[in-house]
Amino acid sequence: MIAHFFIAICCLSIFCFSVQTAVLAQEPRVEVHSGFAPIPSEAQFQGSPAPFTEITLDILLAIRNPEEYVRYFQGVRVGKRLPPAEETKLIESFQIPVSDYDAVVNWLSDQGIRMLYMDRENNRQLIRVTGQVERLEEAFGVKFVDIILGGKRYTAAQNQPTLPQSISRHIRTVSGFYPYKDPEQIESTVIKQAPK
Repeated sequence: MIAHFFIAICCLSIFCFSVQTAVLAQEPRVEVHSGFAPIPSEAQFQGSPAPFTEITLDILLAIRNPEEYVRYFQGVRVGKRLPPAEETKLIESFQIPVSDYDAVVNWLSDQGIRMLYMDRENNRQLIRVTGQVERLEEAFGVKFVDIILGGKRYTAAQNQPTLPQSISRHIRTVSGFYPYKDPEQIESTVIKQAPK
């Protein structure tokens, strides 16, 4: 009896996960800001990258009330500050909810993308990830190619990345798809390692 109950619970869990995955797969996809521009005409195309090639991406999450956030900090630059307690309360109102952060992290994990850096306990704005070309192509709806530009070899996306609408609403920008535009970007950021 207990064994049948356990089997039923396992089957129900697998069914629920399959339904959730199927819903996300059918959900409309939305382009995400990534600094997309066509690959420069002077680039030499080298074909598709090896499927095991790892690519690192930085994902910045969308804060709440971005217009008010910008307006407030523009005022701070010219000396308009709130009293400390009010300022703290206002800044907290811009914070990314843990639920938004977790939704993105869980979706990335479900896609087989590995977290390199997470900041769940502080401002929750950045997630650094790495994944094999094939997994990133599926997750972000891009096609990667190897190119040589300026004497250097890059693996870059040929198109604008997209995400399921329910995930994209939490994302401000994703960088790392076009490393020839800012090759020092990923290497220059010092970060701590993601928790295991």
